[in-house]
Amino acid sequence: MPAIVQYAAQELDLTPQDPYTAALSLKVLMDCNDLLMELCRYNGSSMWTHEEWREFRTRRLPQWLRLFEEALIRGHPVSRAAGIDYYLRT
Repeated sequence: MPAIVQYAAQELDLTPQDPYTAALSLKVLMDCNDLLMELCRYNGSSMWTHEEWREFRTRRLPQWLRLFEEALIRGHPVSRAAGIDYYLRT
């Protein structure tokens, strides 16, 4: 997934030019990829049990969501480009 997103961003001229902003954007992209891998149980290598899903939903998922929320609140360049910071303030 990250390779596809990076390719599309380059083709659509959405790639940050500043190295620092590019690194932060890549971090968010890789975090998204990691979350997706966890949600899909590492490409479907196993199915969720009721207890495992409850544990993920109550412990891991909130940690992931806090990570993304903190990036937005800090004014991450991706959120500014998308206008998300406006919605967080209202």
